[in-house]
Amino acid sequence: MSNGKWLGPDAPHAQRLRALRKVLEFETAAAFAGFLTISASRLSNVENGAPLGKDIAFRIAQRVPGMTLDWLWFGKTERLPFQLAQKLEGPPVTTRRRGERS
Repeated sequence: MSNGKWLGPDAPHAQRLRALRKVLEFETAAAFAGFLTISASRLSNVENGAPLGKDIAFRIAQRVPGMTLDWLWFGKTERLPFQLAQKLEGPPVTTRRRGERS
């Protein structure tokens, strides 16, 4: 669980959330936010390092079959369904900062 500090887009919870969005095949944070029934700006903030609060974590765990709070907060895959764990254990999903080239 996050300690309340904004940690930036490379924060582990932010990387996990972006990875989950990609695995679930949501192209944008706005589309994923709609699925979760939260505001796009709130999800975008968490994907960019704002703390992952209980309310959003619980919403994700409720809406995504097999999702655990252990994975969302700590990255533990032990209790995830095998196929979901395999997909989520791929390479980390990073963000490009303005002006960076790929």
